[in-house]
Amino acid sequence: MTAKKAIGIFFLIILAGTLGCRGKAGKTTCWQEREALTKPPQGGDVVASIGDEKITQKEFEYQIAQLGQASSQAAKTLPGLSSFLNSYINRKLILQEIAGQPLDPQVERQIRLVWENAMINKYLEKTLKDRVVTEDKVKNYYQNNKKEFTAPEMIHVAQIMFNLDPQMKPEEKLAARQKAEAALKRLGQGEDFRNLARQISEDKTSAPHGGDLSYFARGHLPPAFEDAAFALKKEGEVSGIVESTMGFHIIKMLGRKAPELIPYDKVRDQLMTRLGPGNRQEAYRAYIEELRRSHEVNINSAVLMSMVTNGALKETAEKMGLQVYPPGSPNPPGGMNPAGFPGGATR
Repeated sequence: MTAKKAIGIFFLIILAGTLGCRGKAGKTTCWQEREALTKPPQGGDVVASIGDEKITQKEFEYQIAQLGQASSQAAKTLPGLSSFLNSYINRKLILQEIAGQPLDPQVERQIRLVWENAMINKYLEKTLKDRVVTEDKVKNYYQNNKKEFTAPEMIHVAQIMFNLDPQMKPEEKLAARQKAEAALKRLGQGEDFRNLARQISEDKTSAPHGGDLSYFARGHLPPAFEDAAFALKKEGEVSGIVESTMGFHIIKMLGRKAPELIPYDKVRDQLMTRLGPGNRQEAYRAYIEELRRSHEVNINSAVLMSMVTNGALKETAEKMGLQVYPPGSPNPPGGMNPAGFPGGATR
């Protein structure tokens, strides 16, 4: 590693710790927290000294740990380690020379932007990771909520029905029951259920199909009918006369399906959509929308237009030592454009 590269790396690390901020009385401020986090550890043998300033082994090892993988590998050899130490000493010498000098406003703006972007990126990395729906999260939800994905017990029955009406007179209701009793007697004498249903059942929907109601689960038909139907145990078993709010029924069991867990593959896509965003970009959009809803955000379009038309943006940028990039232009060299800004003034 060259001295120039080492200076660049450690200059940003140290300067990121110089930004201060206020905290509540009696509590550690974020500046103090950041200072404690970014200050290199001390201890161990003295590797080198610059006047009265000592570079300890722990401090030196800490700085090496900040390097990229390639540079860290180079620092594992004696020549590489020696080269890196000399680069670090050079950096220390320069920092001693500039110690006490006022920080240039343009440099301070660059430092703040680097710090802000780093904090934003770190925060979003954790926040969005928790929001993105992964395959593991979907599988865990499926495993922990199997009841939700279990198809209920279903039965397949046919019926012969004689209608009842709340306005029926007692003698009319009695006549309907007598018809049901006659039908039950004919079934007892061996007549075919389906044929009889087609002939005499008053349910116009199921009668043409031999009284077949197909498969259904609880919760779709009158409770009295369902209780009697689900009480039938064997295929071919016929109930007695069942009275419901709809009429008098004779029910025949045709089949039964036990509760069945729906396979994960059949509900995966539905769960991926239901549980949340499937990638970082979608999670970011949803999170920003939440923030905007929870804060009062107002944009004055008239002021924005005047900034473009009267040249105020360019004039202000020039006074601050910034370079203005046209909207839609790519980020400037060095990547100093604030995160998410499509062009505009950069620091």
